[in-house]
Amino acid sequence: MDLSNVIAVDNLPITNKVEKLEVVLKQLFKLKAEANCIVLQMPQEDDGKTKGFAFCEFETAKMADKVIKELQGHVLSKSNKLYIVPFTEFDKYTNAKETEFKETPLVPLKEREFLRGWLQDEQARDQFLVRHYDTVGFFWNDVLNKPQLAHRHEKMSDSRVIWSPYGSYAVTWHDKGLGFWGGDKMTTQFSLRHQNVRLVDFSPRESFCITMNENVEDNVHVFDLLTQKKRATFTAPHGIAKSSFDGGGKWPFFKWSHDDKYMARLGNPNEADPRAPNYQDQLRDLANSLFIYDMTDPNVPLFNKKPLRIEGLREFAWMPSTGNKSPVLAYVAASDSDTTPSRVALLELPRNKEIRTQPFFKAINVKLVWSDTGDYLAVLVDREVTIKNQKTEHTTVEVFIMNQKGIPVEKIEFDDKIYEFKWEPKGKRFSAIHGDAHSALKRHLSFYELKNNNKGVCLKKFENKTIDKTFWSPRGINCVVANMRSASVPLEFYDVDDVEMVGLGEHFGMTNAQWDPTGRYFCSYVSAHFRSQENGYILWTFLGTKIDQTTFDKMYEFEWRPRPPTLLTGADLKKIQGKLPQLRKEYEKERSAAQQKVSQEVLKDRRRKWDEFQNIIKRLNDEYEQMKNKLVELRGYRDEDLVSVKVEMVEEVVSREEELVEE
Repeated sequence: MDLSNVIAVDNLPITNKVEKLEVVLKQLFKLKAEANCIVLQMPQEDDGKTKGFAFCEFETAKMADKVIKELQGHVLSKSNKLYIVPFTEFDKYTNAKETEFKETPLVPLKEREFLRGWLQDEQARDQFLVRHYDTVGFFWNDVLNKPQLAHRHEKMSDSRVIWSPYGSYAVTWHDKGLGFWGGDKMTTQFSLRHQNVRLVDFSPRESFCITMNENVEDNVHVFDLLTQKKRATFTAPHGIAKSSFDGGGKWPFFKWSHDDKYMARLGNPNEADPRAPNYQDQLRDLANSLFIYDMTDPNVPLFNKKPLRIEGLREFAWMPSTGNKSPVLAYVAASDSDTTPSRVALLELPRNKEIRTQPFFKAINVKLVWSDTGDYLAVLVDREVTIKNQKTEHTTVEVFIMNQKGIPVEKIEFDDKIYEFKWEPKGKRFSAIHGDAHSALKRHLSFYELKNNNKGVCLKKFENKTIDKTFWSPRGINCVVANMRSASVPLEFYDVDDVEMVGLGEHFGMTNAQWDPTGRYFCSYVSAHFRSQENGYILWTFLGTKIDQTTFDKMYEFEWRPRPPTLLTGADLKKIQGKLPQLRKEYEKERSAAQQKVSQEVLKDRRRKWDEFQNIIKRLNDEYEQMKNKLVELRGYRDEDLVSVKVEMVEEVVSREEELVEE
């Protein structure tokens, strides 16, 4: 008798609710393995309670095998982790003798390298990486001595190199997957296998890594970085991986909560079955569904076991930081009707409760922009207006004040369209590049601040500027504004405390720019990914002073190494701030000594070069004296025999006039 389609499931809950448990198991088989259980037998005790195991028969042996593969180790509840074996092997386990037991040998513990040793640099310098040709260099940003090479690797990556969010790893691309490098000598730590990986993303706290290749199915993998094991596999539209580094604006495919507990995505139309009679209904449901996954469960189940249905869903964004509070997600539900407004809602998990909602009438576009602290959410609402019989667009900024009771909303009206909106890091100011929707040439730059009464006040407006991008310093206060469309990119450095321009710069062919983690230095660079000539970088101070310019042929990447969040408490930081005056004196003394040392070394180097030059002159003169007689024989005369020309200055009076001047 063929029993290959029968399995034994152990470690089930012991309960008297037999029928309910049978329904749960059959639904689980159907959902996770697409398997139909035709017979399910669950042995019971005399009191009616189950014995903790069951026998399940499926339509085919293939279904039984898939159930074992998909549900082996599945966590049914906190105390019930399923253990499944084929019924054909059941006798082998029930008749096993104690003498057949073999103890599993212990695997020797391999200690991991300390991955944050670079933070212990005595000079508190930051690092950055540069990839040019097939070489990757890791440098210390030593302002006095210019960048110093720390590590160098040939053929380290087949294509790209990036840092993980906390700077623990340098991540490299290879045909078979990703390589993770770190430690004092920047050596290989581990690898993640995903053939022909194209796109990579990380969770905010560096717990998980998401990769994507160009396969049509199962092209997105989620890895646990602690265990280096794959947690889950998903299918995303494969065209995303073919677009560019950002997937044509559709990557990352998942968005993460600030604490790495949840990841979420919009519905994927590829999940609908075109052969199904309800195909259009499936597409409609997917377009209005938000899939939230619980990453605290090793099986990565859907939150509440089903997608969140939101009619008109267009966009969503997680609150970046909530302190010790629960994760909060903001979403936009659009409406095409003039009578039904679009709305923005705030959803708190795991309560799955809307804590605030705001309607928006006649909105043609709604965009969400969180501040990095999570204290403010800006909702940019574009509306169509008619001025002098001409249709144009105006933007309204509605700011949700998250750190106040009731979450009040402040409205700020613009009489034109906002093209770029950015919050000041760690602050309550923002910048906006805005202008006439019908003019692509001139833009205005405005700085706003939310005052103590939460009223948005315009600090200053710089009119008629050719700009399109703002780079805020990670510490706030300073920002750089650029026109990325220009061949020679102008850079304007601003101090937002005084609301004035403090410096000007220019970088021909600049393709991108980054601030260092301290916010003291700004780097503009030309990447060979986008431009074949003038590759290299320029380092600037926050005041716009150029301190270093380096050219690399075929330079593809420049990346500052991120710093992890500080472990200091608010009290610790205040204590350090109290010591700043004394620490500043000590720092200036050390810096002065270092500058003097550098100056002495520079002077010594100059003297050495001057001596070398004098030695070369002396050697050439000696050689000339030795060759002089031979030159006379060849030329037939001596240098002193040459006719000299004497120049005499002669003065001559051309005319003379006298004029009587009356007193």
